[in-house]
Amino acid sequence: MAARRGKNLQGIARVIKKGYNSPVMQSLYGFLLIFLSAVSFGAIPVFTEFVYREGVNTQSLLFLRFAIASVLIWGIVLSGGKKLPRGKDILILFLLGFLGYSGQSFSYFKALKFIPPALVAILLYLYPVFVTLLSTFILKEKITRRKITALFLAVAGTILVIGIQKGTDIRGILLGISAAVIYSVYIITSSKVLKRNNTLSSTAVITSSSAVFFLSFCIKTELILPSSTFGWTNMVLIAAVSTAVAVYAFFAGVKLIGAVNSSMISTFEPVATMFLASAVFSYKITVLQTAGTVLIIAAAVLLSLRDVKRPAPAVNRIL
Repeated sequence: MAARRGKNLQGIARVIKKGYNSPVMQSLYGFLLIFLSAVSFGAIPVFTEFVYREGVNTQSLLFLRFAIASVLIWGIVLSGGKKLPRGKDILILFLLGFLGYSGQSFSYFKALKFIPPALVAILLYLYPVFVTLLSTFILKEKITRRKITALFLAVAGTILVIGIQKGTDIRGILLGISAAVIYSVYIITSSKVLKRNNTLSSTAVITSSSAVFFLSFCIKTELILPSSTFGWTNMVLIAAVSTAVAVYAFFAGVKLIGAVNSSMISTFEPVATMFLASAVFSYKITVLQTAGTVLIIAAAVLLSLRDVKRPAPAVNRIL
């Protein structure tokens, strides 16, 4: 009787394993991972708002975020036996984080002090547009009708989103757009080195160098820590959920469904921010704002589509 039960359990286990390894289940699992990543990234502005209410300045918040996240990501890398970058690539990745990603993060998180979180998230998703423009004029990539259409949609969406914000602080708008511009430059300059190295290991180096940058920033200015348990909880959530978990889920999803599909699903991120901010802080979502968001996301999806013969770009996601 016991032997029969054991055989039955083994049979069930084989069926479950076979089902999990099926293309349909793998695609579904990959979709869920990317969706989890998008929601986790989208929650950053909500957690950040609570930390800012504790009087924490931007550089202190980012130092704590990258310091905590680096420990968690290095733990994943080392425990998983991921191949580490070597030689000059370590220096390149360190500089990408120290000079490039730090600037993008500072612009994004500073913008949250001046304009609503949903607007900041939407403006960041202009980065595919800037990547396309830079690729066209600097890398001399061919401009296509699809790219022109996407650029038109992005511009129209931006006008709708910014135009309907009464009393919007121009500093927040400029910082939000700056974050998108810096991120696009970062993506282009990091593409080659990321193709040569394990992406998660590269992320560990970049987050570590960003932590070093903001530590030096805090030493020159002021290091302000959260003053309550609630503040620290949100700080840890930024580092653990909206950085470590979000990054790991994204890379795991990319392995299952590919970079292009992952990029398209990731466009749910600003939508997640919009609804989370609306639910937590009672921000109103107008029809025009929704329409502008749809146009910008449509542009991002169009620009993420590539010809089948073209290799998918190296993907690096940290925000």
